[in-house]
Amino acid sequence: MPTPSAPPAEAVERFRATLARLADDFERIGVAVSGGPDSMALLRLSHAAFPGQVFAATVDHGLRAEARMEALFVADVCAGLGIPHATLGPAPLEPGNVPQAARRLRYRLLGQWCAANALPFVAVAHQRD
Repeated sequence: MPTPSAPPAEAVERFRATLARLADDFERIGVAVSGGPDSMALLRLSHAAFPGQVFAATVDHGLRAEARMEALFVADVCAGLGIPHATLGPAPLEPGNVPQAARRLRYRLLGQWCAANALPFVAVAHQRD
């Protein structure tokens, strides 16, 4: 797999400055990475801005057969960057609306992962809607 180029220096500096305004002093950063373009960009930007401080996690809800392969892809990219990676799940979803239940499960698993790894926060590249 070819190695993508590093993010532009100005983007790295803007990201670093924004994160410094949002979070108190920190030594480690958690990043949720699904394998999609937005979260992969966040992973690479985080790695460029905070080398050696990034920890990544992928949540596999067990809802799609492709999810396991996506998690393996992310793990492979992380290994190439020297970033520790964990695949979280699957775990049973609450009954009801599947997307909402999956979102709640995702954030619960990521919160537990942060606590277990002494990470002050997790950055995500997706939004509520």
